[in-house]
Amino acid sequence: IEELSVGDSSPSGSHANLVVDWSVADPDDDLQTLIVLVSDYQNTIRWELVSISGSSASGSEEFRIGYDEASTYEVTLSVTDAAGNQSLQRTQLP
Repeated sequence: IEELSVGDSSPSGSHANLVVDWSVADPDDDLQTLIVLVSDYQNTIRWELVSISGSSASGSEEFRIGYDEASTYEVTLSVTDAAGNQSLQRTQLP
């Protein structure tokens, strides 16, 4: 995992627009899947499965979340290659 950053692009209101930017690379050229998971440290709030391939991939995922669902979010990025090797990174907002 080369990059994992999270921001809130929403104006103040009744929801958060979490924007997760990511970048991954694999020297074996066999990237397969990426999962972006948003939780409140206890429960999964939203998640996205992304099919990837090759030696590198990057992207941005957006999650609209009601403020009543959590005040602090943990974002987990998990990437797996075709051989089953997995890399995991977490960050939080705010």
